[in-house]
Amino acid sequence: MQNHKEFEEIEIAPRAIDIMNATRSMGYTSESAIADIIDNSISANAKKIWISFPPNAEYLKIIDDGDGMTFEELKNAMRYGHNFNDPREESDLGRFGLGLKTASFSQCEVLTVISKKDGQVNSLRWDPSYIENRGYGWVALSLLPEEIAKYCIDTDFDSLESGTIVIWENLSLMLAGESNYRSAMSLKMDSVRNHLRLVFHRFLSGEDGLSKLTILINNKAIQPRDPFLKTKSYQISDVQKILVPELGGKEVSVAIKRYLLPSISKLSKNELNILCGDSTLTNTQGFYVYRNKRLLVWGTWFRLAPKTNTSKLSRIQIDISSSLDKLWSLDVKKSTAKPPEIIRKNLKALIHYSQDKSKKVFVAKSKLEIHPKITHFWERTISNDDTESIGYQINKAHPSILDFKNTLSNEQNTKFDRLMFQLEQFIPINQMFLDMEDEKSIEFASDDVLERTIRQEIEEMLDKDQSKTTIQLLKKIEPFARYPELINEIMQGRGIK
Repeated sequence: MQNHKEFEEIEIAPRAIDIMNATRSMGYTSESAIADIIDNSISANAKKIWISFPPNAEYLKIIDDGDGMTFEELKNAMRYGHNFNDPREESDLGRFGLGLKTASFSQCEVLTVISKKDGQVNSLRWDPSYIENRGYGWVALSLLPEEIAKYCIDTDFDSLESGTIVIWENLSLMLAGESNYRSAMSLKMDSVRNHLRLVFHRFLSGEDGLSKLTILINNKAIQPRDPFLKTKSYQISDVQKILVPELGGKEVSVAIKRYLLPSISKLSKNELNILCGDSTLTNTQGFYVYRNKRLLVWGTWFRLAPKTNTSKLSRIQIDISSSLDKLWSLDVKKSTAKPPEIIRKNLKALIHYSQDKSKKVFVAKSKLEIHPKITHFWERTISNDDTESIGYQINKAHPSILDFKNTLSNEQNTKFDRLMFQLEQFIPINQMFLDMEDEKSIEFASDDVLERTIRQEIEEMLDKDQSKTTIQLLKKIEPFARYPELINEIMQGRGIK
């Protein structure tokens, strides 16, 4: 190894403005940038966060009632970066010490932070244009009292014992390419709301072990979006823990929970929106990775398995701690993470089991629709040629159809047969396929209405004939065969054994 003492040392310091501009383009969206600011508020023990979206593109304010910062603490927060190897609190949602700056400058031209602690109000501003024009290095600006007061108008900041305001001014980057700022800002606000409802849903719901967090956008509280819909879903197994060695050698556990969502027919429009928003169950199936209870990555199988229509009900929650950041390749935006090779095999096994559970839901429904011992209204056919194409035909031998045909004249029978043929040929199968791909809920008669109709029909049949032949027939033909409990209930009421 060469002795560096023999060399002349020449310091080459980067220009502040170049670093600021270079870190603007790190792939933040407005949603992920605001989430990064909220991470800091949560780390500062905030219980309430206000986000003020203006109708124009002048500024955006994020206010919290957290611990606040002294002037020295504020200087450290405004400094670019920190020692990545420094230990962090277990609940700390920070990462590189860059989030406040890089997230802010990906959206705005000027960043101002005002913070209150121990009765003192402190402020600092990064203004890249000022730095560039003056030729200074890393020089931040401290605000005058009257300037601070201006930013506190129409806020609850003065009444808070401690807290912080983050102000983004000149939002030209957030609204780049937009012509109607007012409309664009309204759309941004809706998108940010949906993002925060999901990313911080465990904080918003006050999950065990977490203090309940309230986030208000333009003074309207947002509600959590639970991607597992735990009130209706089935947790496949107890919490599983996989031990993963940190880079230092110490083992840390990764906690895993597996959920099976209800079938789409049992979900309301609102519940479907909670689960997948503007997307689909198929696209949003997969792992949901949380770091210190904050959602990082979701709706992916990490290329360990394909997303299929029959596996769309499976979702797996993974909880990791910040000590595993390097192993999981967490990026500065906290929106990208990859599982380390050491646990990929375990995850693959979990995927197979969870996807299989989801598939069984669809297989069970399918078996009921084509059960060989039941006489169905529709028959599924397979052609004998090389194409083996699938067809669906009305079962003209179904007892209900035969009974009805027996009441018709020859001419009426001919017309009825022609009508059934035409119905078979003009099923809107392509549109049905598209609707199912888009996971639109197919509307049928309600269970109550359907059950009342079936009950009435069974009663009428038994009024005419209570023989074992009739009862066996009921149990083997649609629609009655799908309601065995109802048949047994009616039989018991009539004293039929």
